[in-house]
Amino acid sequence: MIVIDGKNVYGIDQYHLKRKNGNDEVRYLVKYKNRIKRGFKSSIDAYFFLNDLKEGKVSMETKPRPDLNRSRESKKDWSIPEAVEKYLMIYKDQVRYGTYNKTCHYFHKVIIPNLPDVPVRSLTNLDILEFRSRLNSEIFKISDSSEDPQTYSTKSKNDILQQLKEFLFFAIENFGVQQNVTKNIKYFKTTHDEKLKKREKEENIWSVKDYYSFLDAIEMLYGKYSPTYGIYLVMGNKGLRLGECLALKFNDLRFENMLIVDESITRKTESKGFEVGEPKNETSDRRIVIGKSLYDYLIGIREREKNRKGYDENWFIFHRPGDGFAPMAERTLNNHKQKALDLISLRWNTNHQLRHLYNTYLKDQGITVYDRSTTLGQKDAEVNSSIYTHMSPEAMQKIAAADEKLFNRNQC
Repeated sequence: MIVIDGKNVYGIDQYHLKRKNGNDEVRYLVKYKNRIKRGFKSSIDAYFFLNDLKEGKVSMETKPRPDLNRSRESKKDWSIPEAVEKYLMIYKDQVRYGTYNKTCHYFHKVIIPNLPDVPVRSLTNLDILEFRSRLNSEIFKISDSSEDPQTYSTKSKNDILQQLKEFLFFAIENFGVQQNVTKNIKYFKTTHDEKLKKREKEENIWSVKDYYSFLDAIEMLYGKYSPTYGIYLVMGNKGLRLGECLALKFNDLRFENMLIVDESITRKTESKGFEVGEPKNETSDRRIVIGKSLYDYLIGIREREKNRKGYDENWFIFHRPGDGFAPMAERTLNNHKQKALDLISLRWNTNHQLRHLYNTYLKDQGITVYDRSTTLGQKDAEVNSSIYTHMSPEAMQKIAAADEKLFNRNQC
């Protein structure tokens, strides 16, 4: 995975080496400061070379061959915990800290305690099949925890299986694990109770009328140009993720009626602060059209902020009081939200469901699936239809009216 850190581009990627006999071989390359070194036989060799580059021990002219000590080390019988640590060491550079932290929990608290205490190369299909069965049974073990295994949802169980699968692919490549060891990793189906909960959750999604009642309450409590009002206005009117909304800066308003979405805020960091990074995926890095009224509203915030001492175009649009370089705290945002909901006795709705509300509204307006998924920055248009699209109360009323007309034949 290639990472962009400021002006420095670095990372590891896979490619296929073409052979005359038609049998392609998998190789790895290292990219560092816009230069590429090819020829690594394993991701571990590529990772160690990249680390040595960062520490100045080697240069891009050094031949890509593994260190002799590492070659001898790779022949030993690695335990499962040792192999997992090697995997996590590489995985950490490929994802955000929050994802890495959750993955560490899955491996240390769930996966390792429920695999046999054998060398990693000795893992068999039966071991993986038994792990899957244990994951869904009463005898499931969670390290250093009294947590009930049944509290894991089907989605979490499938996430655990996916992490195990990725690790086994890594172990097949680097630790001599059998090639067919992953064939018994089959994902769980959603339970009946979970389907009922999902249906109940969908029934609680706000209507457009609910959303604007909520906005009116926010305006009454905190003002129309408060960060809280602005954040919920943008999330509901453009379907941005909360992290994307918090990361918006004044220089993202460079073009009339356009908004640049190329960063996202995450608060799950090692330092317990906040981190500005790339959006969720490649398609989330986008330039989107916004209505004139919303554009004028954001420009109005900018004009107000220009009167403040030290104004900078790199200030966050929705920043903390007195500090333009610090985004509004999510806890403060949720506290303000709860007070507004209490004021109008409206049911709780997650911030993320505003994306669903906006997408459903666009669907009702006849906007195509492709255009909706592009606007929302979704990687797969199919996800837009299967997850983000709901039947709005307004659409239900239209269907009920059509049914009434059909029932009363004389109105047809």
